[in-house]
Amino acid sequence: MSSIPISRRTLGVVVLSLIWALVLALNVWPMLRGDFGWRWPFVPLDDLKRLLPLLLVIAVYLTGVKLFFKRRAGFLLAWTMIGTVLMTMALWLPDMISGFSSIQSP
Repeated sequence: MSSIPISRRTLGVVVLSLIWALVLALNVWPMLRGDFGWRWPFVPLDDLKRLLPLLLVIAVYLTGVKLFFKRRAGFLLAWTMIGTVLMTMALWLPDMISGFSSIQSP
């Protein structure tokens, strides 16, 4: 099975994106959540099990990317659009199951 070629530029974008996600997730600089009278509330992740649906969807998504990479661009584009929606839904899944009772209002 062949691997997907990754350029240095692509690797750099991925690394920068991961750093950005960590800065937001760990609340390293609260100004990123807003200022001047408004600010999104920071609610730290209290249960790592909430990430399991997302990690499962990401694993399926990356497998699909590898399968569709050598095919027509339309397949890959459709897969990325579907994957984006499913990753967002995977983040909401624990709240949907619990009836949104765990969401805290500001």
